Amino acid sequence: MNKTVQVSLIGIFGAIVALISLTLSNYLSFYPLTYLKFDPAEIIVILSLLLFGPYVAIGIAFIHFILLNIPTPYPIIGPGMKFLAVISTIVGIYLGLTLFKFKKTLYMIIFALILALVIRNIVMTIANYALFITIFAGFLPFAESMITQAIGLPGSLFLILVFTAIYNSIHVLIAVLPAYYIAKLPQIIKLTNKITIPWILAKIKRT
Repeated sequence: MNKTVQVSLIGIFGAIVALISLTLSNYLSFYPLTYLKFDPAEIIVILSLLLFGPYVAIGIAFIHFILLNIPTPYPIIGPGMKFLAVISTIVGIYLGLTLFKFKKTLYMIIFALILALVIRNIVMTIANYALFITIFAGFLPFAESMITQAIGLPGSLFLILVFTAIYNSIHVLIAVLPAYYIAKLPQIIKLTNKITIPWILAKIKRT
């Protein structure tokens, strides 16, 4: 797949991702930390990874990051956290489908999913901790109060990070599982074959 096709795919999927993220994600909050939003646009990013490979997926994530800076009250920071979450998920899936060979495709998918969960949670826990002890230190009492209202226990930074990890774990499942299902559809494979061999099929055949 040449660079012109890659750029075209990034542009097309980037526009779709931005449209979904700026509309549907506003209605899908995570309880009790309602400032965390489930973004269905991540399904499209992961789907682009499974079909066209990491370069296209990272390009789409970057376009997504740029466009998310337009309507947000926290430019760079909010979209930057989203970018880190998406990239860490991409890295986990890429490593899971690249590092080791398994006899069964199911094992490859499970391993990739586990790596995506682990890497995203490690990256985002560190990033959230850094933000809450620096730039967003003033926001910490509000987030703690959300935890207290939800479970009746005194809120703390530790509990905020725990619930954020739960959110990120759910988000990986929401993004990866539907994307994998869509990527397996014969119609999608047939359509993708007109451009290139689906990236995930190339990885699976390698085994």
